[in-house]
Amino acid sequence: VLELWVGDLKVVFSGDLGTPRNVMEGRPSRVEGADFVVIESTYGSRRQKGLEETRREFEEVISRAVAEGGKILVPTFVVDRAQRVLYELLLLRERGLLPAGLSIYFDSPMGKRVTDIYRKYSGLLSGEVQSLMLQGKDPFGLPNLRYVESVEESRSINDVSRALVMAGSGMCTGGRIVHHLRHNLWKSSTHLVFVGYQGRGTLGRRIVEGASSVRIMGEEVAVRAKVHTINGFSAHADSEELLEWASGFSGSPLFFVVHGEAESASALAGALSDRLGFKALVPSALSPFDLRELKSAKVLPAPARPVDERDRVRRLLEEIRSSFDRLASAHDPEALSSTLPLLEAARTILKTAEEKAGYRSA
Repeated sequence: VLELWVGDLKVVFSGDLGTPRNVMEGRPSRVEGADFVVIESTYGSRRQKGLEETRREFEEVISRAVAEGGKILVPTFVVDRAQRVLYELLLLRERGLLPAGLSIYFDSPMGKRVTDIYRKYSGLLSGEVQSLMLQGKDPFGLPNLRYVESVEESRSINDVSRALVMAGSGMCTGGRIVHHLRHNLWKSSTHLVFVGYQGRGTLGRRIVEGASSVRIMGEEVAVRAKVHTINGFSAHADSEELLEWASGFSGSPLFFVVHGEAESASALAGALSDRLGFKALVPSALSPFDLRELKSAKVLPAPARPVDERDRVRRLLEEIRSSFDRLASAHDPEALSSTLPLLEAARTILKTAEEKAGYRSA
């Protein structure tokens, strides 16, 4: 949560507001006073499952996947979600529900560094995790866990027939999970376990919505893997939790509802107004507002017309072209080689953009 003062006006940003049920961190900070609140709405229109129900669901999915053999792929955000998954896997291992011989790969150059930061600042983690650490246990210390950093190590996982692989990105828009999907999504023995929100237009969303095939790295890949979704691990507050946090504000702040699909944002704005009596609006992208005028306005203005999306697309493409020209003219082979994973991810994202625009390359 960020508090910002602009002269005599106070603006509060919720950021990705955590759930009070968050297993990794403590409860989100409460703020009482503000003139304006910018609040996220990822789950502004729905409730999440409880902790115990989510854990039972995860246990059933992992147990079934392990029993059937094959690879278990877990697309995950490298910060927070990955550490939560490692912790939940450890709990299953301690209960004897995860075979000691199952190889587990955290395939991310950042993975070990981020997890070490969580260990270093363990005092900021939840009471549940700290309780485990007081027993002398490492909440992320799974037997047979291997952190994968190099491209060569990542590719070698293709030769392993039975393993659990965690890799970013969480929505499959890039990163090493794309490589693993290309090699395993077409196999009926594969289990694909989503543990986070899949945004509209992403590869992960298309798979979750039941696509029979998807385009990955320029190839059409059949979706024969068994697909599971565990939404309860999300670090985002659900609709009731968002309202509970908002109810802590005194006075009459104006809420800007952002960071959510149209249905979720509109539902939360309506609930803020109908149930809590706050003024709320859903701004369009890049719409400007004069906070001083809004502070004294009796009627909320309609959001200003946003910048023409076609102009934004053209500007972005020009920036991408400039980046391409600079990289193409680089003279250091070693430096270029280090960018290969990023370039492969960028290619995948651009291919997805082409498909959304209605262009299908040969």
